[in-house]
Amino acid sequence: MRKGDGEPGWITIWRGLTKLLLCMRGAHAARYKCGQLQAALTPAPGVCMSK
Repeated sequence: MRKGDGEPGWITIWRGLTKLLLCMRGAHAARYKCGQLQAALTPAPGVCMSK
């Protein structure tokens, strides 16, 4: 962040969140496809992961 910049706006935050979720889905799909999906990888209680 540059010195004169303010806090990121909602659009920037939303774009970052969507990129993060896409990366997480890709990692999950790669693990599933490679047969490395383990019970230890289940999400923490209270975390919703739609299929």
